[in-house]
Amino acid sequence: MESKLGMILATAGGAVGLGNVWRFPYMAGQNGGAAFILIYVGCILLLGLPCMISEFIIGRHAASNTARAYTKLSNGTAWKWVGYLGVLTGFLITGYYAVVAGWCLQYGTASVLNHLHGTPDYFKSYFADFSTNPWKPVLWTVMILPSRITLSFMVLGMVLSVRQRF
Repeated sequence: MESKLGMILATAGGAVGLGNVWRFPYMAGQNGGAAFILIYVGCILLLGLPCMISEFIIGRHAASNTARAYTKLSNGTAWKWVGYLGVLTGFLITGYYAVVAGWCLQYGTASVLNHLHGTPDYFKSYFADFSTNPWKPVLWTVMILPSRITLSFMVLGMVLSVRQRF
């Protein structure tokens, strides 16, 4: 990272994730509103913050990526596998995000084509029809992958362009 602000924003974006944006309002409403939010913030402070700080310390001390940092600091012990598990976890989470992004693409397309209208019961049946269909969720997940690859190359190009200017 080039700056402290960039590092903080990247970490916050990774920590928030799609799960918090997508599911958090529902969980807050179902589990007591403000009381749930207080417990949630408490868990973030007690569990999330120490984990994030320890990752910063490990990364800074080893001056490496996740897998290499744990390998360097483990001195040949089994702790090196923690870094590899972190990388594996990232790949597994990416698989989940691809499915959710496919659903979002499908709903966005249906919205633009004005297919989403009606009562809450209509939306329940719409989701049930979509999610139980044997090929629609797979099709939309596969359709999101080329756009993610294209977007990755676009972002990489922008980063390289900005670095060359400065």
